[in-house]
Amino acid sequence: MTKYNPSVHSVERIRERFGIMEEHAKQFVNDLMSVAKYVTTQPDGKTVYKHAGRDAMIVVDERTSTIVTVLPPNTAKPQLSASNPFYTDIRRTIERKIAKARRQFTREFRSLSESQALIQIEIAEMSLRKIRAKNPNTQAVIQSKIDAALTVFDEIGSAISELQAEFAKVQREANEFLPTEVTA
Repeated sequence: MTKYNPSVHSVERIRERFGIMEEHAKQFVNDLMSVAKYVTTQPDGKTVYKHAGRDAMIVVDERTSTIVTVLPPNTAKPQLSASNPFYTDIRRTIERKIAKARRQFTREFRSLSESQALIQIEIAEMSLRKIRAKNPNTQAVIQSKIDAALTVFDEIGSAISELQAEFAKVQREANEFLPTEVTA
């Protein structure tokens, strides 16, 4: 007998966190709830249950018998000990890779920024030539060249943004491997 209905959000979380297909989500949450233990009621009225076997927290809206979300099992990182012989090697390797990525990012960023600056100079010179030109046909030709240069300028700007995003991602992912707290 199914008592609880999962929300769309909870179905997505069940698929992501437990590998349960969408069509089996309703049965899965009801199986979880059949043995889950009450933990607390949140200020907004939603209740929280804990399933010990799956180490999952289940948030339920009791008024509508809806599973709001299913929180993942405890995925705490194991603590590394400073006395671990591999810890210092792993940390040093990751820090070296981050430094290498930073140097590469800096080189590429400077190169792209310099290209943008040179295009800006080129655009300024073309604008000056356009202003000085008396023939409307010449002005139109110069304007089309300016438009082409602006397109290239924007493409380089997009490349810079992608480069910055990629470097930020590399830093974020590397920092996940570098624990800030090490037990002695």
